[in-house]
Amino acid sequence: MRRTAPARLGIITTGGGPRPEYESFHARLLAGIGLPGVEVVSRHALDGLDDVGLRAIEPRDGHPAVHANVRSDAPGARTSLGDGWRDVWIDRSRFLDLVQRCIDELVAESVDAIIVCIAEELPGHVLVSPVPVIIPELAVAAAVESFVRTRRNTRIAVFCYSDRQRAQQLATWSRQPWMESASVAFYELGEGWDVAAEKAAAGEPHIGLLWGYGQGLIGGTGREVAEMREALGVPVLAPHVLAGLSARSFLPPQIEPQGFLA
Repeated sequence: MRRTAPARLGIITTGGGPRPEYESFHARLLAGIGLPGVEVVSRHALDGLDDVGLRAIEPRDGHPAVHANVRSDAPGARTSLGDGWRDVWIDRSRFLDLVQRCIDELVAESVDAIIVCIAEELPGHVLVSPVPVIIPELAVAAAVESFVRTRRNTRIAVFCYSDRQRAQQLATWSRQPWMESASVAFYELGEGWDVAAEKAAAGEPHIGLLWGYGQGLIGGTGREVAEMREALGVPVLAPHVLAGLSARSFLPPQIEPQGFLA
């Protein structure tokens, strides 16, 4: 029987909500590639946790961590998301428990697929879901691999906001066998997108990568990613774009190739 209800995409953010820019981005991206009217259903991993709860899941020294933003009414509270937010760090293993809770809630809301809105690597075979769960790091890795496999000595410029997760980021890349013929250089966006792009351009990268989900969606002009590509003269991959494109394959209605024939 042909389905008439609109597709439903679940998204899980790492911190607190609301995050209307994420909902708008995913809905408009999917509409732009031929799937209008998608209902985006959000869950936020840290919603409901007070300061005591957040301190209980802080990472121990040397353990993999997840960065997140939560709402704050403290005077002067501000992050890259704007006023009224503060940064927190979460132990990755404890974060996975929170993500699983969000997955269960989204499945109960009858979503067709779920995106975990994080660029960092998540351990495999830990999360469980009867509907597809898109891990952006895997989508990014697949795109980079297709590039590296056909270009020797590939130079990859990775853009992030701090070096707090550098060890786990390096571990993520070093585990890829195809990285033997590539090198990675990191540049911090906290200095400014233009400064980071200028430094990266001096290294003559073959490809750029934003290592943060949603980088460039808010807090700036909206043209940061496009301007970075212009400055580098090479493709710049964004996890939120690749994850959104991957989601299309799992959402109804099925893509019918014949519809694209002349």
